[in-house]
Amino acid sequence: MVNHLFKRGAEVLYDGVAPVHVSGHACREELTEMIRLTKPRHFIPIHGEYRHLVRHRRLAIEAGVAEASAFLLEDGEVLVLNAGQAKRGPGVHTGRLVAENHETSGTELVRERRALARDGTVVAILAISAETGRIVSGPDLVSRGVVDSDGLSPHLARARAEVSGRLRGLDVLARGDRNRLRDEMTRALRHYFNATAGKRPVIVPYVMEV
Repeated sequence: MVNHLFKRGAEVLYDGVAPVHVSGHACREELTEMIRLTKPRHFIPIHGEYRHLVRHRRLAIEAGVAEASAFLLEDGEVLVLNAGQAKRGPGVHTGRLVAENHETSGTELVRERRALARDGTVVAILAISAETGRIVSGPDLVSRGVVDSDGLSPHLARARAEVSGRLRGLDVLARGDRNRLRDEMTRALRHYFNATAGKRPVIVPYVMEV
């Protein structure tokens, strides 16, 4: 919260800036002396949270660094140095990346794998008439890592009944909407397995027209 207030330009007073605060880092007087001794042409604070960067930049300006030459950068923001000049450049993507088989991806892949390992997955398959939107088959459920005896599990039978009941409650127009059908199946299955088994499996709804 303090960092967000600083980003909005607020001046925040908090315990961390009390006169008695001591840490393993240099104090204000030592930082000021270093800046005055080195006389940097450009200044970029690089350590600490956003509020620390703000106060460090402000200290540099007070110590004689030109305000236009004191930059406050966050992860992904670029400073271009060229012929003694410094200016902001286009940003770059930052954050955690997953490297696998010479390819990189975001952390969403890891989250999905963890969810699958923890709670399993349920595939829901429904067939509707392309002409009338009427349900002609299903919903059929296939699970992996959720319940034993797939196909004979009482859990899946009850889950199928709950999904069927929810779909029967839809009006004719909604039954012809494939996106709506997928959403309703997902909600019904999530609610059922969370309430009865304490699990939140990955739900993969599939609606096909015949």
